[in-house]
Amino acid sequence: MLYLNYLRNFKLYKHKKINLYFYILAFFFYLFEANADWTKVTESNNGQVFYVNMLSISEEKGRVFFWELIDYKKEDEYGDLSAKIYVEGDCENLRFKWLKLSYHKDPMGKDQSQNQAPSKIVSYWQHPRLNSTSMKVLSFVCENKGITL
Repeated sequence: MLYLNYLRNFKLYKHKKINLYFYILAFFFYLFEANADWTKVTESNNGQVFYVNMLSISEEKGRVFFWELIDYKKEDEYGDLSAKIYVEGDCENLRFKWLKLSYHKDPMGKDQSQNQAPSKIVSYWQHPRLNSTSMKVLSFVCENKGITL
């Protein structure tokens, strides 16, 4: 009888422990999203809106590293509504490259998606055209880190 009570209490404890882990995990996902300080930088002619996560910007030896979010006006051919891109920018030489990216079915990258390596074309250094969205985003980040272009 004592053993059965112990077993019942253990199962109840184990169930509560699993619930606690779930709530802690959910809290950290919420915290991560709450800390994603997306600041609008520019909008393209086709309605795509470009944001930078201000909390993600770091600088090392004249290079900046940051998360960029592109929110699409409408679904693309794959059903995606947004993309997040981790970018390395070279403020001194006006160039950038993508380090990793993820595509999202929800606006503002609200859903979970696996990061992936970018294609070879965008994983090499690129020089943005004058007045392009890429130039506006790179300029914005460099200026916010106190690195003038």
